[in-house]
Amino acid sequence: MRKLAMKITSITLDHFRVSLNRRNGLSLCFGAFSSREPASTSLKSALASATLAAAAFVSPAWAHDSVQGPNGGRVVEAGAYHIELVAKGPALEAFLTDADEKPLSPGKFRGVAVLLVDGKVQRIPLVPEGGGLAGRAQGSLPAAPKGAVQITAPDGQAISARFD
Repeated sequence: MRKLAMKITSITLDHFRVSLNRRNGLSLCFGAFSSREPASTSLKSALASATLAAAAFVSPAWAHDSVQGPNGGRVVEAGAYHIELVAKGPALEAFLTDADEKPLSPGKFRGVAVLLVDGKVQRIPLVPEGGGLAGRAQGSLPAAPKGAVQITAPDGQAISARFD
């Protein structure tokens, strides 16, 4: 069995070569610029492999920030909650969900949105209305406003979300 293991010393997987070194430890070699392929082809393959590898390590939290919510707004994770921010004209709504994305009654929640609109900071108080927290800006808001939302839960816990 040992002779068979010693004969298998190298396995090539696309652009990575795994082999046993003299002490039978594994070594990993990057073989993107091998002489078997023209340089431009091996470079393209190496870059494609590197891009796919990088995509596999993207943070789930970062990916979550770009999610569109059920009300058409952007959803951001804020501790144990998710906040969806929806702007239509001067109206602003914030919808709360728990970690399992189940809607929460706005009940005794209160909040404030601090948004950058036309180069000026606007502070918009948010109070329970309908299925979320609502407020009105001094003028029309962009569809995806930038800024922060701070909400106070009934137990006094502060929840903050940043919308970029």
